[in-house]
Amino acid sequence: MTSRARSTRTFTVEQVAATWLASYRSANTRDAYRRDLEAFTVWCSGRGVTPLACSPRHLSSYRDAKETAGASAATVNRHLSSLRAFFDAAMEMGATNQHPLPRRPPIAIAASETTVLSLEAAQRLLSASHVDPRTAVIVHLMLRDGLRLAEALGLDHAHVEGTARAKMVTVRRHGRDHRITLSPDTSAALAVLQRGKGRRGPLLTTRTADRAAKRITRFGADHLIKGAAQAAGLDDVSANVLRSTHASLAQRAGLDDEAIRVRMGHRDVRTTRRYLTDRASPSITSITSITPTTPA
Repeated sequence: MTSRARSTRTFTVEQVAATWLASYRSANTRDAYRRDLEAFTVWCSGRGVTPLACSPRHLSSYRDAKETAGASAATVNRHLSSLRAFFDAAMEMGATNQHPLPRRPPIAIAASETTVLSLEAAQRLLSASHVDPRTAVIVHLMLRDGLRLAEALGLDHAHVEGTARAKMVTVRRHGRDHRITLSPDTSAALAVLQRGKGRRGPLLTTRTADRAAKRITRFGADHLIKGAAQAAGLDDVSANVLRSTHASLAQRAGLDDEAIRVRMGHRDVRTTRRYLTDRASPSITSITSITPTTPA
């Protein structure tokens, strides 16, 4: 007998789902995966088949049905990624003898070569950034909340809502708007920047006396970041360093890979894991320095 022996116990979809979902620490991740599985279960029910008895042909039909209904390629791939993880768990438990989704070949995950700040250096940089309200907002959005530099620079006042200590911003990711709840410190930095402003147009602008202020460019943002880094006694700090540091500190604060993927806005968790290879950075025992960022 060449195939691996399987348990003779019969599992229900609910039992497999409970074990599978319990393996994720992030409530947001569990909820997203649960919704994807529920949608697939309803689809299966309409065809008189249980998810655990599905074949590759069923999954191909499910993909076609999603695309016919108007789902984007990214949405379809996310659904299938969720189901792949479900069937991985079902195979491991012995709840099914076949995996109806093609297995992704293993890929080498090259570690990002971007340096990572220590927690102490990150705190120094955050403090130094307050010399200029624009610098503080840029550094906080990236270091505390994981936003991309382009996302931060693309914000308008209309994209910001909430109170001085509990703000949300709306960013565009993969063709969809995402509302992101910011850390209290980032919210406070934004409140300072917006104080006395007309709340129209770009959030982060140049300071120009002879003409209307314009949106800060990437070059201008890099200049502000490097100025704060020099004030903090740090060298070679860039936007990539801020994002890499955010991911590293979030991991050390106990967030799982999927939760960090959501924060970083990556399509694939394998991209996120490039940031999560072991670095020479101290472990931290609380998440007071990296407050959870929740997409609404």
